[in-house]
This record gives sequence, structure tokens and C-alpha cells, in this order.
Amino acid sequence: MLSRHLLKGLRSAAQFERNLASAISRRTFTVSTTSQPLSSQRASLLALGGGILASAAFLSWNSAKAEEASAAPAAGPAAANNATPTDHKVVKYKYVIVGAGTAGFAAMKKLRELEPGASILLVGAEGDQPYIRPPLSKELWKSADPKVAENLKFTAFDGTEASAYLANSAEDFKGVDLMLNTRATDLDPARKAILLSEGTIVEYDKLLIATGGKPNWLPTVSEATGDRVSTYRTLEDFRRMDRIAREAEHVVVVGGGFLGTELTVGLGLRGKPHGLKVTQVMPEPGVMSMVFPEYLSQLATDVVRKEAGATVLTGRLVADVEPTSDGRQVELTLDDGRKLQADHVVLAVGIRPNTLLAERGDLELDAANGGILVNSELQARTGIYAAGDVASFYDRTLGRRRVEHHDHAVHSGELAATNMTGKAESYSHLPFFWGDIGSLGYEAVGQIDSRLDTVGVWVKPEGAADDAPPTYERGVVYYLSPKDQTVRGVLLWHEFGKVDEARRIIKRGRAFPNAADLKTQITLDDDAAPEAPAASS
Repeated sequence: MLSRHLLKGLRSAAQFERNLASAISRRTFTVSTTSQPLSSQRASLLALGGGILASAAFLSWNSAKAEEASAAPAAGPAAANNATPTDHKVVKYKYVIVGAGTAGFAAMKKLRELEPGASILLVGAEGDQPYIRPPLSKELWKSADPKVAENLKFTAFDGTEASAYLANSAEDFKGVDLMLNTRATDLDPARKAILLSEGTIVEYDKLLIATGGKPNWLPTVSEATGDRVSTYRTLEDFRRMDRIAREAEHVVVVGGGFLGTELTVGLGLRGKPHGLKVTQVMPEPGVMSMVFPEYLSQLATDVVRKEAGATVLTGRLVADVEPTSDGRQVELTLDDGRKLQADHVVLAVGIRPNTLLAERGDLELDAANGGILVNSELQARTGIYAAGDVASFYDRTLGRRRVEHHDHAVHSGELAATNMTGKAESYSHLPFFWGDIGSLGYEAVGQIDSRLDTVGVWVKPEGAADDAPPTYERGVVYYLSPKDQTVRGVLLWHEFGKVDEARRIIKRGRAFPNAADLKTQITLDDDAAPEAPAASS
């Protein structure tokens, strides 16, 4: 790769300056560059993902490129526009974390705890300091504060006021250099260095890649739609959608999974006072149908319609999205020919792990699950670790997988940081996640996939007849492997505080060929006896 070759040249030319600077604790120093003019071709900037991969400053460090540049014309507009900077900064940190999300922040805190005096750099691509992502589709939409997009405060599950920002104060970043609006655009594992988008080369002893994921886009969306079509993942996305929800007449959400469903409910509830119309479009037969068994998916779909007032169009693909003739709205054409006009369209169709930096460093990727392939210690190769959404890790209970939930981001970030300090601990945590769909609430742990066999154990409402059908108000759904009937996941439906019990059942690895044996695995907080398990799907 070009920029890795340039980094090699820079290493050689900067060796003398590194030796002089070795006694400096931070070891920040300036390297003088050649004044030879560069050819316009070799001095061109390579842009990728919004960051500069290589510039004239880096090219000048390679002797071969410098010789080639010396033969280029020294006069004219090209030479003037590509003038080589006279100085270039190289910095050194013991620990570098790329990605200032939940995993990166958790790793930073753990490193500060374990090695308070170590030099730490935290690099974030966004302009906001680290924040927690789940409230962007949950609690923040429930706030009645008209300035919620400014103060980012919400009411937590225990009734206390909380903030979307992860740091409680500036003290949390004490001893840490935080670089925002900055991307790491190249990686040279052999020389233990990364290249930042603003041109700085950062050397490290240990590196953590916690770059998360990027929202997927639909190829059927015309570029002419401009900013009337967007994805939804960041704090800035929430600010924009909060404004749109207060001003628009019709918003369409494409996607029936976690994000699409929660966002549809949030927009519907937020927009009710001024008559906002919200439509949710998905190819599946119901919301969350890839996660919930069919009967719960149908229940959740009904709640989205009734409580949020949203129109839910199931079994439909988006064939085309174009601006209207007057340019004031966008028009969606569905696969059945139906057309919808909306002020804004939100695409909530999943994410792909952001592996660009890993690819630049020739790290091994997981072709099946996506993400950076790491071992049980979250190590990708010597001195390099990955955590959070971007890591494909080995789960001793469930096998290799990649998880996109907050709890996993926290625990994997902490474990990666622990191992960066010299430990060799395996990742044995079974992450859980939680969700709210209107009045419905749940917690879940393990592999929650509706393609698995499912067995439901439901509490009978007080006074219900023995032969009364289930009401699905409270209960547990077990997800079983079709191969051996071991429990792979547990969904706790309005049964909170039972995650540890669920973890123990999954880790036990016991097979349940007789579904009735699952009735007593998790004690339900009710005097009524659980119903017999529903038939496996």
C-alpha cells in the first residue's frame, strides 16, 4: 500500500530525531522535510472516508519519490499548489485508541485505572465527545423538553436524570489526549504507527481499534434526493431528526429491526402533538420478525400502529427513491407500485463494521460475520486489539460471532484495555441488550434469532381460566439450537433483573429435548404458575 511505503521512508529519515527525543515523556518532535518540488501526479492527495491518506509531506520522505520529484518542473501552478510543508509532526503514545464510542471510552477508563501515568490518545471521527448510543432511539425521544437536542438529558429507567454523554466531567479525560473530528486513515503494524487524517503520524506501543460500524445505504436512493434521505446513528443524526420531527408533515422509516422500530415509535410519539405522519416500510412480515417469534412480532407491530400512530407497511421493498418534481419532498416507489411522498426518509437497514483501518493494516477480517478477526483475548495481532461492533470474537459458549450492543461494547472495551497492559484474559462475558417498543419492554441475552426453535413460558393473568390463550404480557422465550436443543438465547419479556439467570442457563449448555422442562428454569415473579411452553417454531 502506498502510504505504508511512505511511512517506511519517514521512519528511516526520522530516526535521528527520534533518538534525540527519546528522553521526552510525550516524545513529540518535528522532522524537517525536503524542499525538492514534487510532480503534480505524485503530490496528489488520496482521499478516503473523509480523511487524507497521503500528502506531499509524506511523499517527500521516500527517497525514490524525492528523486522523481526533483526531475519535475519547478515552476508553474502545479508546483506552487503542491508546495511541500517544511515541518511534519510525529507523536508517540503508549496506548492509542481509535474510536471514541462506548468501547473506546470504556477502554480509556480502564487504562487510566490500571496505569494512571501512561500516555493515552483517544481518536474520534465525530465532533462530539463520547456518548451512549441507545438513548438516541429510546429515552431521548420520550423527553418533553423542547431543548433536549441541546442538553441531551433524559430520564433513566430508575427515574433519575441522565446524560447521553459518557463522561461525568472533564476529570474523566485527565491524562488523556482526545482528538475529535479526526480519522485514522492508515496503519503500519510492523512499525506500530497510524496516520491521522490531519497529517500527524502517531506511534504506539499498543493499539485498540474500536471504530464501530457504518450505516448501510440503499442503492435505489437517487443522489438527487440530497439531505432529504439520511441514515441514523450519531448524536448529530438525533439533533437533525429532532428538528425534522417538530417541523415535517410526513417521515418514512425504512427498516423493521431494532433501530427502525424504535425510531418509528419515537418519531410517532414526538410528532403526535402537531400531526406528524410516520410510515414504516420493511420487507419482513412484521417488526422485529428476525428477532421475535411470529406471535411477538405481530404483537409489537400492533403496538407500533396503535400507540405510535404509525402506518406499518410489511412485506414491501423500496424500489426507487427520487425527489418530487418541485424538489420539496421525496417520492418512494414500493415494489408493488405504490408511491409515498415524504418530507424525509430515514434508512435504518443495518450497519457494516468499519474495517477500513484494519484493511489498511492487512489485518484478518471475518468473511462470514464481518469485522476484525480477534482471538478470545480480543487480539488481532501482536500489539493490536479490537473491541465493540467491529470485533469478531470467539465466544466459548456460542462460537465465533460479532455483537452490536452497548453491553458488549463496554465489556469488550474494558477487557481489551486490560490485555493491552500485559494480561491475557479471555472474553467470557455473555452480552445482554434491552429494548422498548411503546409499552412493551424486554431484556435479552445470547443469540436471539427467530430462525432458531423457540419455546415460550408465559404467566397467566390473575383469574384467567386454565384453557385461556396466552396474553403474552409477561414471560420468557427460549431460543434453542435446532441441532441439539441447547439454549442459545433467552428473551425476558417484561421480566427484568433475570439476565444473570439467563446467562447461567446458556453457559450450562444443557439440551432440552422435552420443552416442558424449561418451565422451571427461570423463576417468574408471580404467584401464578407458568403456562405450558408454546410449541417450538
